[in-house]
Amino acid sequence: MCLNDGIFVNEEEYSEFVRTEIVVNAVTHRDYGIKGTDIQIKMFDDRIEVDSPGTFAGMVKKENIRYTHFSRNPKIAAFLKDYGYVKEYGEGVDRMCKELESIGLPDPVFINNSFILKTVVMSSSYQNVSNLTSIERNDALINNKAALIDIIMQKEKTKEISEKDSTDAQKIVGELDIMQVIDSEDVMKILDCKTTKARQILKVMNTNKIIKPVHGMGKGKYMLNVHVEK
Repeated sequence: MCLNDGIFVNEEEYSEFVRTEIVVNAVTHRDYGIKGTDIQIKMFDDRIEVDSPGTFAGMVKKENIRYTHFSRNPKIAAFLKDYGYVKEYGEGVDRMCKELESIGLPDPVFINNSFILKTVVMSSSYQNVSNLTSIERNDALINNKAALIDIIMQKEKTKEISEKDSTDAQKIVGELDIMQVIDSEDVMKILDCKTTKARQILKVMNTNKIIKPVHGMGKGKYMLNVHVEK
């Protein structure tokens, strides 16, 4: 927002295409097999961050994403193309980079955690691109939770955890802080379920070492087991 002849007017720092493209990319390429979390769009004074469940698709990597196309969800991509959200397959990231470069902004940065692909578009007020290491450091906690979700998904594949319990367990992991202590009442709020179901899913998660008992705080208290081995 700036002052023009005594009147405040909005000036867009990121073009409509850039804003649309990072969201369209997330919707098109997210891993819909990952449950318990969704696409998240975060706006800060100096940047926009979009978190999309999943990792780089196919042969796409951080180093070649500008010019390499691979569709994890071709039917969704085709649907979005029919409605004009996708112009040409594979051109979106390159065009986004060109538009940012044309107004003196850095290229978007892609940070790939275990199960979240974060896209960061920075404004002119972002002082130093190297400061992105602090974003990566803050996301270290996500890596711990990602490892637990990976384990849950593997146990679902091997039938050690049912599909329903897997979905519920992933949602619980996604909602919790790393050091948060929980009990059945907390699970009832997260899942909107009754006490019996809450105790049952806690038992499943404890048996599979997704959570661990917290001693000295009374019976039925747990926290995420971030040191569990796959």
